[in-house]
Amino acid sequence: MHPEVSRRAHARSTRTGDFREPVTLGRQLTREWSLSGTLRLESVDIDNPDVPTPDLLQAALGETWFTSGRVALVHDTRDNAFLPTEGHFLQASFFTVVFSILGAWFYLDLFSWKLLALTAVPALVSLFYPLSFQNPMRSFTSLRTVPGLKVLLIAGSWAYVTYLVPVIYHDIPFFTDWMEFGMRSLFIIALIIPFDIRDMQMDDHNMRTIPQIIGERRGRLLALGLVSLYGLWKIFLIGFGFMDVPEGIAWLCGIVYSGFLIARMDQKRSELYCGFWIEGTPILVALLLLIHLLG
Repeated sequence: MHPEVSRRAHARSTRTGDFREPVTLGRQLTREWSLSGTLRLESVDIDNPDVPTPDLLQAALGETWFTSGRVALVHDTRDNAFLPTEGHFLQASFFTVVFSILGAWFYLDLFSWKLLALTAVPALVSLFYPLSFQNPMRSFTSLRTVPGLKVLLIAGSWAYVTYLVPVIYHDIPFFTDWMEFGMRSLFIIALIIPFDIRDMQMDDHNMRTIPQIIGERRGRLLALGLVSLYGLWKIFLIGFGFMDVPEGIAWLCGIVYSGFLIARMDQKRSELYCGFWIEGTPILVALLLLIHLLG
């Protein structure tokens, strides 16, 4: 069959549902200038493919949630927003790419060979993690399919970039810094387990995820135990003066929040439950810290 005809046949047999729910917050800077930010949640549901189904399409079956952000700057000189007789309305919108640009600018502003060396390994992990290879070995087609490696790569890289890199860049890490790195890695593992519970029926059994090895219930209990351990660690840091009380309270709120969501986790939960509410725990902590700093 011609490739174009085959592609259209797969498209005709695939039902795609779309759901968007934008949330916008704005601030009037002056009479003419305003700034707003929008977060959009989008659901895409793919089912009923042709048989035989290509591997790429098979991997995309089911419901998937995407999030995107937008920042908009508005200059409005109209005399009336609904029936204007004079003035103009100009709006410049920037989607998620603006945050990538800001991140790149921040990285280049701090750039040094030391920073490059510190971030080289996690950058390579991020580059190669989603790639698939032509099955050079029976048990290896990508980094994420190596038994037990996925959870270590994600947790270790996340904890390393968010904590150890800033510490090593500006100072020499102490014992408590290495402990925080280890504890934060365990906390990220706890946040990963709900994703593996949701995907138990879809993941290849050779991946050997934690819920596949010990079961859904024990996996959920393990995640709750790791979350509790991280909470105790934060209490220790606050009690002995290693962490400011407002920062500690923000972290404890995020830990309790994530524990509540993990306790209610099962295989029937949606992509939104895991990919937004549970994965958004660090964002909640950051927002609480920001509220404290601005208060």
